[in-house]
Amino acid sequence: MIEYNIMQLLEAQDKFNMLFSINYTTVKDNSVTVYSTPANAPSIYEGRVFEDNFQIVVKSSDFDKASEVAHDIRHALHNMQNVIMQVEMKTKKIPVRVYFIRALHEPALLGVNDDEVMEYSLNFNAQLKLVQDT
Repeated sequence: MIEYNIMQLLEAQDKFNMLFSINYTTVKDNSVTVYSTPANAPSIYEGRVFEDNFQIVVKSSDFDKASEVAHDIRHALHNMQNVIMQVEMKTKKIPVRVYFIRALHEPALLGVNDDEVMEYSLNFNAQLKLVQDT
C-alpha cells in the first residue's frame, strides 16, 4: 500500500543517482525497486491496525555502491514511526498513519546476477492505520 510513498522518500535521499521504481523494472543496473509483498490479515478488532510488507531490491555493478545504498535504505526506514502518508489511488487519496516500520533483517546479499550486477534484498514490515479510524 505504501510502496510508492517509500519509493519517493528514498528517492529524495538518494546520493548515488539510482533509478527508482515500484513493483516492476527493466533497468539492469543502478536501480532500487520497491515491491509490495503479502502481509497478515487486518485486525478484526476495534482500531483496525493492519500490516503492509514490502521488499526493496538494490542493483548495481558498482559492488560498494550497492552495499552502501542497501545499508542506507535500512537505516532510513528501520524504526520509522508515527508518520502520516497520503496513499494515492486513481481517483482518491487515503491518509494512512504509519505507526512503525521495521526491517525484518539486515540487507541480504543475493549475489551477482547474470548481468554481472550485485543485488541486495531488504524486507520490511509496517503497522498502519487509516487516519479516519484514529
